[in-house]
Amino acid sequence: MADSKIVVTLNSKTLHNLTQLAAFNKESIEKLAKRLVIDGIECEIENIALSRIIKETGSPDAEMVKNEDVDWDKLLSA
Repeated sequence: MADSKIVVTLNSKTLHNLTQLAAFNKESIEKLAKRLVIDGIECEIENIALSRIIKETGSPDAEMVKNEDVDWDKLLSA
């Protein structure tokens, strides 16, 4: 499949962070954005696969919790 193009609009803070990160890594904004999108997609796919495994093997009483809802500092310090 040939590469397709999309246009993504970022808020000013995200664009600033992307620009700064690209400069820090000495790579183009486009290359960095592509890499981050690919990494993010791969991460989401892994999360879905892991969730399915947990659902199949876990306790029926287990509760699903979103990553952003977890207080990782508190959990990891216990």
